[in-house]
This record gives sequence, structure tokens and C-alpha cells, in this order.
Amino acid sequence: MRERATPMRALWMTTALVSTVCALPRAVGADLASCPPVRDNTLYESIDGTLSNGAGPHLFAGVTSEGLIREALMSFNLAAIPAGSTVTSATLVVTVSRANGAPIGTLHRVLSPWGEGASVASEPGGEGAQAAAGDATWTHAFWPDVPWNTVGGDVFLDPSSLAALPPAGVVTWPSTSALVADVQGWLEQPGANFGWMVVGFGGAARFSSRESSLAGSRPALVVEYTPPCAADFNGSGAVSVQDIFDFLTAYFGGDLAADFNASGGVSVQDILDFLAAYFSPCA
Repeated sequence: MRERATPMRALWMTTALVSTVCALPRAVGADLASCPPVRDNTLYESIDGTLSNGAGPHLFAGVTSEGLIREALMSFNLAAIPAGSTVTSATLVVTVSRANGAPIGTLHRVLSPWGEGASVASEPGGEGAQAAAGDATWTHAFWPDVPWNTVGGDVFLDPSSLAALPPAGVVTWPSTSALVADVQGWLEQPGANFGWMVVGFGGAARFSSRESSLAGSRPALVVEYTPPCAADFNGSGAVSVQDIFDFLTAYFGGDLAADFNASGGVSVQDILDFLAAYFSPCA
């Protein structure tokens, strides 16, 4: 229990608090997360669709000198990003180890689940290996039992981002509104997180997979985000002085919603904790 404030005291406290809030600027900040891949694989164009490279150290994308298509699949773990966050930027970073021609790689959101089995292609890896159980292949999302709806993989046709793939070196697919929307959608609906397919044209490139022995060369999804703000008391999606009014209305009305620190009761400490949250670096 807490001591009830008189109406005059309540009015004075409310006026003083809101005046202070209006006079002070709020800090705004964003956090950064580097998200590792949880699975990756390469689709090798073939008539029977039996090739894969689920556990191999390389991924491939593009068109070979023989005119055969290679497509890389990657899906990332977003656990480092708090639920309810707003994604403001997303970039995909890979390390290319060889390329032929002058390939351009486009990222396409994958629409169906797919697998990574135990297959490992012999070096240099471009020919693939016999698919193992659960591998994604040209014809199957999970070899040998679950086919793709569309041969070559189920993807959204419009690219989310594109980047030139050099003969060797680090490549970054730049952040775009589509890339941000992809990650935001996966954050809100984790069950739809099937990652991206890299489609190459103008040549072909090989880059490191998550199984690479060089940890620094493995793919990474770098996400800038604004975490959810506890001071959004009214759940409007933004923090404003209105949240102060609404919190104090609940506080002086004896509403347990004002138990901001979840202590089991409402006290002045809840006001202090709410204001600390309000001025914390969140949008």
C-alpha cells in the first residue's frame, strides 16, 4: 500500500513532473547486432536434383562457364535482437574467395523452409556432392522427401538488395527498405524466417559458409535496431509527453498498471523508474 496523495498535491506533482519533462531533451539511440547464420547451402542446377553442399566450407552463386546455375541459401539467428524492436538498417556481409566474370549478386527472400544436411563437396566445391538426408537441392527443399514448389527454390522475385562480387574480398549487400522489411518481418514472425537466396548473373562467385574454418570469413547479418521502449506507457508505438500524462493518471487513480517496476504495489519508486526509462536512449 502507498499513501494516497491529496488532489492538490497530485495536481502540483503532475504539473512539476510534466514541466520538467517538457524542458529536458530525450536521448535517442540505436543498438547493433551481428547475427550468425544458423544454416546455409548451395543449390546446384542438375536434371535429377541430387547435388548439395550442406556441410561444406563454401557457398556458390552465379552461372558457371558451362552455363549451370548455382544459388546460395542463408538463414540467420535473430535472437540477439529483442522482440518488439524496430529495425532501422540491415546489411549482409560475406567473404568471396574466388570469382569468374564480373558477377552481380541479388538477394531474394526465401518463402519456404529448407534444409542443411551433411553433404560436403570435394574442393574446390563447385561441382557439389551427393545430397544427404535433409539437404536443400535444385529440386528439393529437403532431400529426398520435400520438393520445392518451384524448381530452383521458392523465393520472392523482386530482389531485396544487390552487390558486385569481386574476385576476392569482403562484400556487403547494402541496407535497403526491402532488406529492412525482410528482417523486421522475421523479427515479428520468426516462423517465416527462411533467409535469403543469393542469385548471381554475369559470372559466378564462391564465398565462405558458416562451416568455414576461418571464423572471421563466415557470413554475418548486421542489424541496427531501436529496442522497444518501456516508457511507451500507452502503447502508441512512440514515446511522448502523453505517456507521462497517462502514467500519472494511472498512478493517481490507483491503477496497478502504474506498478512500473512490477514490485507488486504502486509507489513513488514507480514514478522514478518510469522517468528513468523515459530518458533512456530509446525512441
